Amino acid sequence: MLASERLLEIEEKFAEVIQRIVPLEMDGETLRLILYLNDGSNLRVTEQWAGKVLKRYSYYWLNPTDELKIGWDNAYR
Repeated sequence: MLASERLLEIEEKFAEVIQRIVPLEMDGETLRLILYLNDGSNLRVTEQWAGKVLKRYSYYWLNPTDELKIGWDNAYR
């Protein structure tokens, strides 16, 4: 999946909870961005795709003071 396609998908699916999106990297099938949410928290997203397959990901949800709430990644796969 192209990063631009994935960004549009995220915007459409989560528009009601996203206040602002800051793209950091959109290079082919690599997407890095920060989603600022309505509650003041933010989600740091990194995805690497190979066609329709998500190969690598990391999602880190931070509270309004940028302390980690929870994170998910597949770095050890």
